[in-house]
Amino acid sequence: AAIEGLIGDLREMGAGGAVCFAAGYAELGAEGRAAQQALVDAAGDFAVIGPNSTGFLNYFDRTALWPVHDHAPRHMAKGVAILSASGGVLFNYSVNQRSLHAAVMIGIGNQAVVGVADYIDVLVDDPRVTAIGLFLEDIGDPVAFSAAAARAFARDLPIVAVKTGRSAKGAEVAQTHSGALVAPDDLIDALFRRCGVIRVRTLPEFDETLKMLTIPQRPTGRRVALL
Repeated sequence: AAIEGLIGDLREMGAGGAVCFAAGYAELGAEGRAAQQALVDAAGDFAVIGPNSTGFLNYFDRTALWPVHDHAPRHMAKGVAILSASGGVLFNYSVNQRSLHAAVMIGIGNQAVVGVADYIDVLVDDPRVTAIGLFLEDIGDPVAFSAAAARAFARDLPIVAVKTGRSAKGAEVAQTHSGALVAPDDLIDALFRRCGVIRVRTLPEFDETLKMLTIPQRPTGRRVALL
């Protein structure tokens, strides 16, 4: 209940933004959606990650608003950015011992104020980002998402996405997890194809595809097979 006032205070102080870790918003239904709208109204044009977010790690600039202590602090000159609706996915990447090391990890939460398209828009302008990985329940505004993905495509910055909520049961789980309003899966497929987003179905595919796209000499042409 204190968060709206805190957001207003930070905004008046001229803070750059905030992470809202708290849950209890749109994922709870009508009452939660009203609380989330109040948070949006309090934020105005002030950047808020979340609510229901797991925060972020930025190994480029040694910046962290992160709720667990098991990540290994490091500095990276370039690397992959991962935006995720799942805190579990991000926590695993923060301690990942495989050859794909994420440089930026953002828990997008309910996307009440700042959405996935906003994050892509910022990341596209950072030459240190080599690819963007999305683990999504909801793409947010499809027009804004399309515009941001088009900018990434123009920069030759690959976007690889796992989109959950493909089944009716999956959509129900997404609704209760982050308040996501899940679009029909065939529409998501069509949108991703149109925007040049590479859709994968599993986390191992996600990991391996991002690795393939971020090696120094990326395979080109249509006569390539991967084993």
